[in-house]
Amino acid sequence: MIKFPSGSFENAEYTGLSEDAVEVTMGNLPKFTLTKNEQKDRWDLEQDKTGKVVKSWGTKAEATKGGVLERAIGGEGSVKIQKENGRIQEERTFPRSEDPRKSPG
Repeated sequence: MIKFPSGSFENAEYTGLSEDAVEVTMGNLPKFTLTKNEQKDRWDLEQDKTGKVVKSWGTKAEATKGGVLERAIGGEGSVKIQKENGRIQEERTFPRSEDPRKSPG
């Protein structure tokens, strides 16, 4: 567990993503990942804890346009958006007020 300055990331947890990426997320929010499903030629939103596909779209643009991801996860959670190569492109937190104050984006 990483120690953060007092008050900066309360209830945060650390998880290594890859050799050159680190994720800091809020501990109590449900976590999801948007990934390219090569076999079915679509983009799947999976719940990280269960691996269950919550929703699918034909293109990444359809999945990431205004409010679509937020509605798909029920308005609360953290979504990691991957590139086609599997690397993390960005992470979105819903509602935005749950996003750590000092996080990029």
